[in-house]
Amino acid sequence: ERWSDRIVAGIDARGHVVATRGWLAETEVSRDELVRTVTAWGINRIVYTEIARDGTGTGYDTDALRHIASLTPAHITASGGARTLDDLRALRASTPANVDAAIIGRALYEGTLDLAEALAALS
Repeated sequence: ERWSDRIVAGIDARGHVVATRGWLAETEVSRDELVRTVTAWGINRIVYTEIARDGTGTGYDTDALRHIASLTPAHITASGGARTLDDLRALRASTPANVDAAIIGRALYEGTLDLAEALAALS
C-alpha cells in the first residue's frame, strides 16, 4: 500500500503478447492477463508500450489503450508512436480519463513536437 503510488509496471507488447529482453523475446503471457495481474497486486500506474508503434511516429494505439483502460482502474501512461501535437490531442480525445500521461521521446529530440505546446494543449 505504501509503495502502490511509487511502483510503476511497464508492459511492452506486440499486439496482445507481452515481450521481454529488449522486445526480442515474446512470452506466452497475454497483455490483458498481465494488466489484470499487476492491478491485483495494487499497482496504480502502468506504462504501456505498443512495440510495433514505438519510434514510428504513427500515433498511439488508442484502440489498445481504450481496451487496457477498461480492464483496470490504474493510471495508464501511453508509449509508442507519438510524433506531433495531433497525436497527443488524439490520445486525449479518444481514451478514457485513466489514460492520463504520455511518453514523447523521439518526437522531442527530433523536434517534431514542442514540449511547451504539448503541455499547453493538454492542460
